[in-house]
Amino acid sequence: MNPLISLLNDVIVILFTLAICTRIFSLRKKNLFYKTLMYGGCTAIFLVYALAAGFYGMASSVASVLCVGVPGLFLFLGVSKHRDSRFCVTFFFVHSLALIIGFTGRYIGTLTSDAGSVLSIAVTAGLYLMVIKLGNRHFERYHELLELVDVGWNGMAFSMGLIYFSLVFFAAYPKPMIERLEYGPAYLVYSGVILSCYNIFLKSIIKTRRITEQNRILEHEKEIYKIAYTDSLTGLGNRAAYVDLLNRYEQEQREGRICCIMIDLNNLKTVNDSRGHHMGDIFLKMAADALRQAFTGRCVSIFRIGGDEFSILAEEISEKELKKCLGEAGRLLQKKEEETGLHFNFAAGWEFLDRNISCLTIENAFMKADQMMYRRKRLQKEAGGMKGRKGFE
Repeated sequence: MNPLISLLNDVIVILFTLAICTRIFSLRKKNLFYKTLMYGGCTAIFLVYALAAGFYGMASSVASVLCVGVPGLFLFLGVSKHRDSRFCVTFFFVHSLALIIGFTGRYIGTLTSDAGSVLSIAVTAGLYLMVIKLGNRHFERYHELLELVDVGWNGMAFSMGLIYFSLVFFAAYPKPMIERLEYGPAYLVYSGVILSCYNIFLKSIIKTRRITEQNRILEHEKEIYKIAYTDSLTGLGNRAAYVDLLNRYEQEQREGRICCIMIDLNNLKTVNDSRGHHMGDIFLKMAADALRQAFTGRCVSIFRIGGDEFSILAEEISEKELKKCLGEAGRLLQKKEEETGLHFNFAAGWEFLDRNISCLTIENAFMKADQMMYRRKRLQKEAGGMKGRKGFE
C-alpha cells in the first residue's frame, strides 16, 4: 500500500478512536475543566502522533503505542469516572474495535491498486461513522450500565483483555498480518466472532441491569407493603393486613384446621390516664412482644387490629397447645409487670375452624372468638380483675 495512504488510514483510525473514547467514557465531573482536559489531551495526542509518524517517519505501530496508546490510557484513566474493571472493559472494547476496523481498511487497500487504495480510507472512515451513528443511541445507555457495580465487570475485563491481546497477537505474529494476506479472511472471521462476544457481554450486562432494577422495584414494593400492612408501633400486622388475610383464606378455600384468636387488653386506658400515652405505647409493645415470643415456632399470623385489640390466626394447633401459648404470654407479661409496675389484665377468646367438617367462614369464626373473649372479659371484671395469665390456664 502507498505509504501516504497507509498513514492517512492510521490517522483516521487514531482520530475516530479518540472520538469514540470521548463519547463512551463517563467523565468524573461533567464540567468545563474535565471536558477541556479530555478534548485538549486528545488533540495533543493526535498532533504528536501525526508529527511522529508523518514528519519523523516513526513506524506506525511504534507511534501508535508510544504516542497514542500509553498517553491515551493515562488521559482517560485520569478523566474517567470509573477507574476499576469497568474502565478496562471500555478501554479494551474501543481499542479492539479500532484494530478490527483499521485492519479491515488496510486489507481492502492491499487488494487494490494504489488508486484503489483510496477505497481503504473510505471503508475505514465509513465503518467508524457507522459505529458513531449507531452508538449515539447507546452511549448514554452504556453510561447507565457503567453505574452498576459488582455485576460481573471483573470477569468481563479479564475476558476482554484476553480478546484484545489475542487480536494483537494474531495480527502481529509470526509477522504482520498485512504481509500474510492469505490469513486476512480468517482474521476477519475471527473479528466477527469477537464482536459477537462483545455483543453477548453487553446484553448480559443489560439483562443484569434489568434484574437489578426489578429487584429494586420489588424491594420498594415490599417497603410500601410493609408501611401499608404493618402496625408502626408494635411491628405486627395491622387491620388492613388482617382483612387481607381473611379475604385470601376465603378465596383460596384452604383446608385444614385453623384457630381464630381474639385478645383484648383491659388496662390501656388506665395506663394512658395515669402514666401517659408514652407508657401506654410501651404497654402495647410489651404485649405484642409477649404474644410474638409465646407463639414462636408456630404457624401463626398476629395482628393489632385496634387500639388494644389483637387478633391471631394459628394453623394446626390444638386447644391444649393454644392454652399453653397463651399461658406463656401471660407469664412473660408477669415478668414485665414486675419490672415496670404496669398491670397487665387482658382476656382471650378463640374458635376452631375445620373446613373438612364445618362450613363456618373464617370471619364468623373470628366473630365467635370475639364473643368468647368478651364473655371472659366480663367474668374477669366480675371477679375483680383476674390477671390475664390466669385466664389462659
